Amino acid sequence: MKSKLLLILSLFLFLQNINAQIFDTLTICNGDSAYIYNNWETVTGNYPHSSGITTLIVNPTPTLIGNFVLNGNASQPIPNTYQLTQAINGQLGSAWNSVTLDLTQPFSFDVDLFFGNNDGGADGIAFLLQQVSTNVGSSGGNLGYYGISPSFCVEFDTWQNGLINSDPWYDHIAVQKNGNLVHSSSNNLVSPTGVPPGNINIEDGQWHNVIFSWNPSINNFRVVFDGTTLVNYNNNIISTIFGNNPSVYWGFTAATGGANNLQQFRVNSLGIQLPDTSICHYDTVQIDPQVNSTNYSYLWTPNYNISNDTLISPYFSPDTTTTYALEITNSYGCSSIGSFTIFVDTTNVVNFTTISPLCEGDTPINLNFASPIGGTYSGSGVVNNIFTPDVNTIGVNMITYNYISSNGCSDSTTQNISVGASTSSIINTAVCDSYTWNIDGQTYTSSGAYTSISTNSSGCTHVDSLVLTINNSTSASVSVLACDSYTWNIDGQTYTSSGVYTSISTNASGCTHVDSLVLTLTNSTSASVSVTVCNSYTWNIDGQIYTSSGVYTSTTTNAAGCTHVDSLVLTINNSTSTSISVSACNSYTWPNNGQSYNNSGIYTDVNINASGCIHTDTLNLTISNNSSNTITVTACDSYTWNIDGQTYTSSGVYTSTTTNASGCTHVDSLVLTLGNSTSASVNVTACDSYVWPNNGQLYNSSGTYVSSNINVAGCNHYDTLNLIINYSTSNTTIATVCDTTYIWSINGQSYNSSGNYTVISTNAAGCTHTEILNLIVGYSDGISVILNDVHISCHGSNDGSIILNPIGGTPPYQYLWYNGSTSQSLNSLYAGTYNFTITDDNGCIFDSVATLNEPNQIFLDFVATSSICRYDESVLSINISNSTSNIYTVSLQDSILKSFIIDTNGLLIPGGIPITLTPNYSGEVIIISLTDNNGCTEIFNDDVHIEVKQLPDIYLNEEDVCVGHPSYTLNQATPQGGTYYINDDMTDYFDVENLEPGSYNISYQYTDPVTLCYNEIDEIITIRESPVAGLMFNSQPADINNAIIFFRDNSSDFVNSVWDLGDGTIIYDELNFSHTYIDTGTYIIKYFITNQYHCSDSVIENLVINPVCYTYIPSSFTPNDDGINDYFYPSVIGGNNYNMIIYDRWGGVIYNEDNGKWDGILKNNLINSGVYSYSITVLDFKNKPFIYTGIITLIK
Repeated sequence: MKSKLLLILSLFLFLQNINAQIFDTLTICNGDSAYIYNNWETVTGNYPHSSGITTLIVNPTPTLIGNFVLNGNASQPIPNTYQLTQAINGQLGSAWNSVTLDLTQPFSFDVDLFFGNNDGGADGIAFLLQQVSTNVGSSGGNLGYYGISPSFCVEFDTWQNGLINSDPWYDHIAVQKNGNLVHSSSNNLVSPTGVPPGNINIEDGQWHNVIFSWNPSINNFRVVFDGTTLVNYNNNIISTIFGNNPSVYWGFTAATGGANNLQQFRVNSLGIQLPDTSICHYDTVQIDPQVNSTNYSYLWTPNYNISNDTLISPYFSPDTTTTYALEITNSYGCSSIGSFTIFVDTTNVVNFTTISPLCEGDTPINLNFASPIGGTYSGSGVVNNIFTPDVNTIGVNMITYNYISSNGCSDSTTQNISVGASTSSIINTAVCDSYTWNIDGQTYTSSGAYTSISTNSSGCTHVDSLVLTINNSTSASVSVLACDSYTWNIDGQTYTSSGVYTSISTNASGCTHVDSLVLTLTNSTSASVSVTVCNSYTWNIDGQIYTSSGVYTSTTTNAAGCTHVDSLVLTINNSTSTSISVSACNSYTWPNNGQSYNNSGIYTDVNINASGCIHTDTLNLTISNNSSNTITVTACDSYTWNIDGQTYTSSGVYTSTTTNASGCTHVDSLVLTLGNSTSASVNVTACDSYVWPNNGQLYNSSGTYVSSNINVAGCNHYDTLNLIINYSTSNTTIATVCDTTYIWSINGQSYNSSGNYTVISTNAAGCTHTEILNLIVGYSDGISVILNDVHISCHGSNDGSIILNPIGGTPPYQYLWYNGSTSQSLNSLYAGTYNFTITDDNGCIFDSVATLNEPNQIFLDFVATSSICRYDESVLSINISNSTSNIYTVSLQDSILKSFIIDTNGLLIPGGIPITLTPNYSGEVIIISLTDNNGCTEIFNDDVHIEVKQLPDIYLNEEDVCVGHPSYTLNQATPQGGTYYINDDMTDYFDVENLEPGSYNISYQYTDPVTLCYNEIDEIITIRESPVAGLMFNSQPADINNAIIFFRDNSSDFVNSVWDLGDGTIIYDELNFSHTYIDTGTYIIKYFITNQYHCSDSVIENLVINPVCYTYIPSSFTPNDDGINDYFYPSVIGGNNYNMIIYDRWGGVIYNEDNGKWDGILKNNLINSGVYSYSITVLDFKNKPFIYTGIITLIK
């Protein structure tokens, strides 16, 4: 903040001392000092010395005033001025700065305080550090800070509560803690001291400068009042008051009670307020230094992760704890510097170790790979930080790890866990003859199913299956006789020579099929002729006439029975002709025949063209002629010929050649004769004006003028006048004097009478100069005044006025009042005398005085009835004395401002009764003012206290009930001991079970036994309709093969529902839906519904899913003790048991057992291979019998 010019200034001033007397000006910033003539100076001023005078200018540093949160009656009527209370009783105002303080950092707040101008006013202003909030404050004689705890307070107390707070009799300053105002208590930190020093009144209508400062390095708090240190307190308030929490709110409070004052403050400078802050890693924070001006420049250092280091309020995103400084510079180049620290919490930065790919069905893994530990894992397949690789997690699973540090900073990262599936593929293929499988390299020549097991790209099991069908190839042959060529329908090919051909295709089995063609071909014949003729040709083969070139054919049959074709290649050439049109001048020679033609006409020339046919040329000829024209011209100096645009300056004959309308040559001729112009010039100097003889014109300004006429050659002659005009001059002096003579400096003459006087001389240009004096001589004794004065209408008012009406003298007049006003009149005046001076236009002066009067002051006494219960009346007894009227309008305030018309005895007009009030709370009733019939208002602000005993707070504490709720006794009201009424019947029994749904008025009445104040409460309790629950689902029972159950609501009058389907499935707010059960059994279905009144109902049903009884019976078995298919028995699913009987071919029973397996043994011997019959009876889960009969083949 300090200027860095001290050393330079000291050296500079030292050099001054060794020279002769020097006058110099130095500039420093506020807070710096300059060494001037052996003294350190800090104040703007002139510092004289034998060697000279040094002027010191102290420029201000940036003004930093902050922003405040206002509460209660606090307001901001103008920028940077905060009114805490107005001069009204019963006010409270608080203003808290919007930036919290860090008491580990020093501060210095420079403010001005205004305590009002009423020495009998109250209550004062308090400066607080507190940790509650920015919307606290208290009223009355408590200076607005009573009860704010924890707090550190500097109070400026202007009201003496001697018995209550141990206040001294004078205005004082003291330091208190924790919202306690008592100076004799342990909460007093600095004893009361008179303020200002000497116990002089501070309610003096003046602003007082106060500086509050805190130095945490030495735990010192200081208050400097108007330059005098009044508080110098040393203690660690962070630990002793604020529990080692350095973060506090700060601001000002004030209040008024039965006395008042206008109490306000304004900020001079708060310094840069930059509290330390903490952020999480990768977070961004915007810092607001609470600077109110955009006229300053800003520089944040270091420029590390700052959005813009020259903005007022940039964004900061450091990745490590960093201390930043802000330098604010004003237009004088003076700076203020503040700093703060951003603490960065980096403990939340997490890492997640890569997890190797897994396979479906692998052992679940405990997710404990991320650090720091203590976070939570989430994602597909994760339950309680355990990841299970199963069919539901096949693929890439994004697992998120979230960690929150002890400071509430969070970070997260993700890791993909890949789960590979066990894969398989099936190839169904049909091939011919044989197949080599690329999976295992084997060649197969017979149909069948084959498998190969390997590992897939995920590292998991892969099974390849081959379902193979082997089919066979086929062939066919055909013989054909044809002409020239043959197109075989088998392959679509056209053959032109005899031979044996084959075509290979695919048969119905998809294998090779070979077709063979044995082909014999005979040939067609042809003949061709070429002919060239002119225009047309007749062909003797077909007798046709052809007129255009081309190839023509005629087809017949030859001796071999095949086609014979005759061809005519015909060229037709044509006769030709051309025609041209020619325009020529005078004659034309035609190149075709070398003939020359002089006349227009049509001419022809005939010869043979390149095709040997006749060619005819035709000439359409037009012959045109040339033209000419000549003019003769006489001109002066030059001539521009419009034919060629040329300007000619000498006589002669000139020609121009062009083309006429026929396109032939046209010649124009000019015969030109030229004469010359002449000129003359004269220089003249004259006074005021000049007449030029050449043209008789009068000129009154300098300039160059030209006159023209015709010379002997008939051309122009020009005369030029170079004229200089000089001017006569004059000057007029207007002078006024009063009661004296006037000496004119022009001629030294004295004049004592008004008049016009002249002196004539010659000026520097040699022309006449005239001096004129207009003199006015006036006299003071000729001025008087008539006063138009309006006296004061009401005592203490300022509606008086005075108008000055001067008589005599010389207008206009100038006016000067006692207060410096220069208007003709004064308005808004109080009673008193007012001096004035009138000066006329001659400087003559008239002095006098005007007096304004006012009516007498009236007096008031009043009392009020106290104490009362809330909503009772308090009667006001009012007496008005020293009055000149019997009718007054009284303005009073309890909770609101009210007006009444009363007589001098305080009785209402009309009515004749006293004023009654019904206040809700104890407090002051204030008579603000009285206004008489003339509109005169007297301000009193007198108050009396009315104690209002509050009605007991009673609560019914009952809620609405639903139909079906049991009847009960009302006993929840507080306080207890009152009387209940239901629909105006005195009873406390609410018979819900026998009452209709609807609303019932419950009243509770109670009288406080201490205050004897009565209160009652009425509430409407409603018996609400309950909904009726119902549900429907598929017909029962259902089996596991058809376990999709459709559920449907069958309820009424509800808004929310919950289905419990008995298998752990919960469904909300669905009216109908389907659900699939995956196991058999009996399920308890519960359905709950709730209506808009939160009344509910439920229904419970049983749902049965039966198993499906399925029986499989094989057709053969091989009881050879190889462990494969050694027994015959039915495979029963969903049955309870079965009985199996085996018969031989003659119907004899050879086996009969329940739930047994036949091993082919009869009487301890294996029976012969053959076919046997059986009868199997299966009992399902309901013991319903199902009988199956058939044959079984026994194979040894």
